[in-house]
Amino acid sequence: MVSVSSRSLPWAPVILAIVLAGATHSLLLEYSRLHWAVLSHHYEELGEEVRGHLFALLWWLQIYRTCAAALALACAVWSLFSRPRWVGIIALVVSLFAVFEALIMM
Repeated sequence: MVSVSSRSLPWAPVILAIVLAGATHSLLLEYSRLHWAVLSHHYEELGEEVRGHLFALLWWLQIYRTCAAALALACAVWSLFSRPRWVGIIALVVSLFAVFEALIMM
């Protein structure tokens, strides 16, 4: 029987960190599309109730983006404890980009 430990799967947290960083980037793109393409150009055309729902959606996109970046960073820190260590450094660099993207406010 093969034993699976965190040391034998160093790429699992790295892949998870990269996927979460991609999710963070995707959420940023959707946030900017909703903010700039819809709200800024069609703000007057939208009803008050629709605007309220869209602003709530923007808020939730920001929350999801922040959570995805925090999980990417946690996975990167987790991968720093596996061997080879350069795998963890790659995950850390990618997750830091995700954290910086999560800090962007529009």
